[in-house]
Amino acid sequence: VTGGGRVWRSRGRGKVTDRWRPLTHRRVGKYHAVTLCSGKNDRQRTLYVHHIVLLTFVGPRPAGMEAIHLNDEQTDNRSENLEWGTHKRNCELRRANGRDKLGEQRKNTKLRRKQVLWMRRMKDQITPRDMASRCGVAYQTVIDVLTRRTWKHLLKRICTRRSAG
Repeated sequence: VTGGGRVWRSRGRGKVTDRWRPLTHRRVGKYHAVTLCSGKNDRQRTLYVHHIVLLTFVGPRPAGMEAIHLNDEQTDNRSENLEWGTHKRNCELRRANGRDKLGEQRKNTKLRRKQVLWMRRMKDQITPRDMASRCGVAYQTVIDVLTRRTWKHLLKRICTRRSAG
């Protein structure tokens, strides 16, 4: 394995050779992977390239950690772009790199920004059940919006216009 994320092999047609050749990477979801064979029984195993690079240059995965691409580019398997880290750190990096989809950018969103702001503005005048029926969403969705479990990226205070006077 190289620091640039290439995986090489020294085996061809069932025998070990002195000639090293790069393994072909294939996409498995968003990531590059290679298929390796164990020497004993030629059992095949598919591994992510970023896991192989981290194992080689950083060490074994600590408990509770996951592989993190620092620049958020899933196909960039250079050793300097990878680290073991927590899921929370991975989410923070994704947000910092601008790749975290929020609000209406998400494909499965049920609400629009205007509806969320309306719910928060009217929370003292209308019950969450009435809000849910007016917006065509589940009661729990409204509760999640009002408690800022979801849509927390919107401003906490709703600015009102000042009248010119």
